[in-house]
Amino acid sequence: MKNVAMIISPTSRGASEISRTVRATGLFQKVVHCATKQQTATALEQRIDIICYPYPHKASELSPLLLKLQERDEWHDIPLLLFTPRDPQNNRIKALELGASDCLPLDLSCREAGVQIGWHLKNKHRIELLRRSEANLAHKAVTDGLTGLFNRGYFDANLDQNLSLAHRTSRPLTLLLADLDHFKTINDTHGHLAGDRALQCFADLLKKSARRSDIVCRYGGEEFAVILPECDPDQAFLAAERFREKITRYDFGFPLTVSIGLAATTSNCRYSPTQLLEQADLALYSAKEKGRNRTETFPIPCIETLPTGIHLSHGSHAPSSNLPQILRRSISALRKVAWYSFS
Repeated sequence: MKNVAMIISPTSRGASEISRTVRATGLFQKVVHCATKQQTATALEQRIDIICYPYPHKASELSPLLLKLQERDEWHDIPLLLFTPRDPQNNRIKALELGASDCLPLDLSCREAGVQIGWHLKNKHRIELLRRSEANLAHKAVTDGLTGLFNRGYFDANLDQNLSLAHRTSRPLTLLLADLDHFKTINDTHGHLAGDRALQCFADLLKKSARRSDIVCRYGGEEFAVILPECDPDQAFLAAERFREKITRYDFGFPLTVSIGLAATTSNCRYSPTQLLEQADLALYSAKEKGRNRTETFPIPCIETLPTGIHLSHGSHAPSSNLPQILRRSISALRKVAWYSFS
């Protein structure tokens, strides 16, 4: 790793004096001199391991730089060393109070400069390693290990958040649930490793088919969920059908199809996360019941379109036991949604 030091000084003489001390340590492969705020901002976009600055005559001279370093965590972690031609002990406490990491004399010996500057350099690298470890742990906490998609916990949190946003802005939102057909048979016939590879390929195809604003998750097992913000049921249905046909044509090494269920919330029909999940699950169940390898959309319940004889009161019974099972389940779900919507 090449260490880079940035020297900020309005004069070339001041920069030259600090540069001699810094270069003498042998710790840096590159030293950058910045004389203006614009040069400093540009240099910070590259990797900087330490910042050197002449001891300011007024505390206010250092304020713009300190404010700039607060803009990003990685900038805030860069050690800021002030250099003074006088005895630093009188200035060190004030330098620390100003927000600097240390105050060093310009006439510091090479060995002592190497030890003191090297300590700040090592500390900065330790902080970087810690931040990378934290970021890696945070990523693992919300990611499915097999497919690399977001996991169920991330899905639950984002469904609630995106539904709230959709309700506030009166924008549509559609939830897609996808379930691989006969996946247990695939595992039993071709083995679990082949099943895992199929899940990984499916997840990759699903992610590549989604928009950047969509939230693609592995819901559990062979079931996947996609949150589609600002997407109405008709748009979602067309996208789901394109994806379903892509899966049918894709060579997994064995035939593989997917059943998809859609449910939506609009400005006229607003649901809780639990309600929307129940509706999408019912639509998925309908796709399975109708032969699999198809897309079904849960009907949006409105007063004008409810079938005659269905009451909105909680606890009412199905009107007929002769109805197909899926229709009875849909009617039951409609009653439940109506109860939540109008109670």
